[in-house]
Amino acid sequence: MSDIQTTRFGRYELLERLNVGELSMGYRARDTAASGATRDVFIKRVHDYNAEVPAFVEMFLDAARIAVDLSHDNLVRVLDFGRVAGEYFLALEWVDGHSLCHVRNRARARGQKWLPAPIAVGIAIEICRGMHYLHTRLDARGVPLGFVRQHLYRGNVLVSFEGEVKISHFGIDRRVWPPDEGRLRGKVVYFSPEQVLGQVLDARSDVYVVGVVLYQMLCGGLPFGVGESEFERLSHAVEGRLVPAREFNPSLDETLLAILQRTLARARDDRYPTAEALQQALSDWMSTQAPLSPADMLEQFMSELFQQGPDTHERVKVVPLPGFPFTRD
Repeated sequence: MSDIQTTRFGRYELLERLNVGELSMGYRARDTAASGATRDVFIKRVHDYNAEVPAFVEMFLDAARIAVDLSHDNLVRVLDFGRVAGEYFLALEWVDGHSLCHVRNRARARGQKWLPAPIAVGIAIEICRGMHYLHTRLDARGVPLGFVRQHLYRGNVLVSFEGEVKISHFGIDRRVWPPDEGRLRGKVVYFSPEQVLGQVLDARSDVYVVGVVLYQMLCGGLPFGVGESEFERLSHAVEGRLVPAREFNPSLDETLLAILQRTLARARDDRYPTAEALQQALSDWMSTQAPLSPADMLEQFMSELFQQGPDTHERVKVVPLPGFPFTRD
């Protein structure tokens, strides 16, 4: 991250530039008009050359109007959008914590091959809650908004130091830049078999992706093995040739193995039909296998994982990366 001088941007003060993407720049900023107080936010400023494309502007505003109406505890909130001095922007909730990818890497650096099962399952339950909200969200006319293929992976699941789990990027970028025909866009190891094959997607595609994320947390690796090329990994997904979870983590119990197997089933009809159904299966596992887990279990885990000394933490603020809704992977 590179420091910049504080710059006024409408009601916001830009404090620090965090990234530069193909379509926008991201900043840590301060909202100076938030209910009479100040608060940190994340600002995405659209590059000038994109703002000059009428089709882009129209799609951007459409996506922003939809996103600002989404409200769920497991989604990073889009707080504001508009135009300042000719520049279009989004203001998003600022999350104090780390991405799930960083959490996993930190745990590995501390000698943990995988996350404790109750922690992993608890995170997956929260992801499912956010995904189900998106899958069932309707517009003002009662028509489904069609949030399928949420671009989910470890890097855009945020875990706060207070134990919150939030999805920071939920697929709305396709409304701004529709996928190129015949081109696979995104992190292909998180593609469901039907997405690889270019088939029509539904909520069960995202259920599969949640399964990949859960497998990574429980096993410390991907279900497609290591060392293979991208093409080989895609082939493994399409053919259902996945590494048995116990080859990585022998301690997994039969019930959790069965949940993983169903979630990662090659045929969508064999998976849980909705993210809510997967959430319920995981909640049932938690109630029987970890009934004494404290309510603040994840908060305690984050505190221990990032503790540097007595009463101190490595508290690095995490923003919604990659930059919703403008980043093209």
